[in-house]
Amino acid sequence: MRARLVFGMIVIAGIEAWLPAAPLQAQATSLQAGPVPSQAPAEMRVADSRLDAKVTYGVTQKRVQYVVSDLGQQVGLKYNWRKSYRHTRPLCLRSLHNVVIEDEPFRQAIAEVLSPVGLRYRIENDEIVLYRQRRPK
Repeated sequence: MRARLVFGMIVIAGIEAWLPAAPLQAQATSLQAGPVPSQAPAEMRVADSRLDAKVTYGVTQKRVQYVVSDLGQQVGLKYNWRKSYRHTRPLCLRSLHNVVIEDEPFRQAIAEVLSPVGLRYRIENDEIVLYRQRRPK
C-alpha cells in the first residue's frame, strides 16, 4: 500500500507537469451507485454513493488535513476542520509526501492516505471527520 503512494522523482516531475495542464474534477457520473438497502436513511444512501466515486489526486508534499479536504471536495463532501483537529492533533498536521492516486474509489484512496498516519474517518452530516484509529485490546 505504501509503495503505491511513494514514487521516484521522475514520476513526480511528470505528474507536476501534467497537473496544471489537466485540472482535477469530480466525476459526477460515478455518484449514481447501484441499489442500496431501502431501510438505510436517505443521507446514508447519498454518503455511500459518494464513497464509491472515483478520485484522482497528486501532490509532492501537503498536510494530511488538506489532502483529505481536497479528496472530499472531489466527491462533494466538506471537511470538518474544527472537530477533526480536536480529535486528531498533532497527527492531522503531519505532512504527506509524494501522494499519487489515480482513478480509485474515494473510500480506498482516503484509507491509503489515513492508515499510515494512524487515522480513520467518518461521514457526519455530509462532512468528513477524522478520528484516531482504535487501539486493539
